[in-house]
Amino acid sequence: MRFTSVILPTAGENKIAKVTQLVPNDKDESTFGLRITKVLSGGDDYYFAANSASQLHQFDGEIAFQGEEGFARLDTGNKVQYASLAGAGQIQLPGFKMSVQSRLKKPLTVLEVANSPLRLRVDAPLEITQHLTGALIRLNRKGMARPFALLVKNAETAPGGSWLTLDASSNVEAIGTVQAFDAKTRTITTNAPFPRTRPYLYAYDFKTGNSGSANAQQSYNESFNGLRLTNTKTGNSAIIKTVQDSRTKVLLLDSNKSTFKAGDHFEIQLFAVGDQLEVPVWGQALLQSDGNWKTTGPGVVTVTSK
Repeated sequence: MRFTSVILPTAGENKIAKVTQLVPNDKDESTFGLRITKVLSGGDDYYFAANSASQLHQFDGEIAFQGEEGFARLDTGNKVQYASLAGAGQIQLPGFKMSVQSRLKKPLTVLEVANSPLRLRVDAPLEITQHLTGALIRLNRKGMARPFALLVKNAETAPGGSWLTLDASSNVEAIGTVQAFDAKTRTITTNAPFPRTRPYLYAYDFKTGNSGSANAQQSYNESFNGLRLTNTKTGNSAIIKTVQDSRTKVLLLDSNKSTFKAGDHFEIQLFAVGDQLEVPVWGQALLQSDGNWKTTGPGVVTVTSK
């Protein structure tokens, strides 16, 4: 299921006079365009969306779109001033074309994981990953209800590839404090809120294709099983075997010798060596006062206009 909204201020020069739906010539109902006419100033805005970026769709009036979502803003002379595109593809309007292509030929592979700060060594050189600063990378793993996205803070060169330092300041990476540790049973009690903020498994019958509510074997907490809990100060770590109780958040750890004590802070590491990371393709172009186009985004952006 996909939800799309176009929101503009409804006062001043951006007040909307009319929105016209554009239908592709092939009548594909999974793709559409909107021409947004404003009341006071500026030319029309164009918005496009499609379920798949695999096909170029033609519209009337020398207009075409390929991608996931696209937007273009025109001035009073119908010259494009700004355009953005999510997904590899292109936007074509009269006298204007912008295309966005991925810099990567395959997903990134995690070669090494480091904590505090969260860093991933991946199998792509810095000449490619340096363009990912400020962009998202996305982890898809079997059993997750949705992809997991993280913002790249910076990239550095590394043997066999490069290091990506990630922004784990939100609930993307579970963090918490040890309230108690039982060395005999190897259980940790914590006040961490992570069981309800992590990605979770969902019930799906692959034989029948039917989905339903999660059962006891497929719960919110099970997505932590097999992940590594790391002491942020000492570096001691252990594998989570089971989240025993989501109300008191008791974690049963593996049988290694790592110890914890009350007051210790920890992270639960989502990433593992061998994980595949996707880089969502997007790009944008802004026409500057000197007539040149400024392009940004992790994708390769190409603009031709007249």
